[in-house]
Amino acid sequence: MLISKLTSKLILFVFLFFVSSCAVKYKLGKNDIKYDDDVTIGIYKMVEQGGQSGWIRSLVPARGHKFIATYISANNSGQTEKIINLEDFYLIDTVKKEKYPLVSAYLTSKVVFAAKSRLKLSENEIAKRMLLFSYPKKAKPSFIVFEDKLYPIRYN
Repeated sequence: MLISKLTSKLILFVFLFFVSSCAVKYKLGKNDIKYDDDVTIGIYKMVEQGGQSGWIRSLVPARGHKFIATYISANNSGQTEKIINLEDFYLIDTVKKEKYPLVSAYLTSKVVFAAKSRLKLSENEIAKRMLLFSYPKKAKPSFIVFEDKLYPIRYN
């Protein structure tokens, strides 16, 4: 039995509505990390998620945890290639004083594709990535660590 185009669009709309309503989006202020003289990394979006699905597998956070999807934009304004190790990012829980490492990195596209943890930036290139962290459910991240330097997360 064939489904009409209208019915399939309605099903897709309802599915996307329920998927998008499961996430909590934080309102962020300006959050820039100076990597070196040529590279700036900006955090432009953070979203709570109950899980992450991909082509081959689904990720579910540990009991008592949620996923925090952290969207970054890395801008290389220099004339040489730079490599950023995304595994050098951690979220910090200030109450428990624990570091929460990167679970996975993804390209920022409509379809979820895993990305390498080493981000190569060519000269004058801007690249965006989504970094996925597991974090305690009842907590809101206050700090992010990059290369052992602590940066406060500014919220609006």
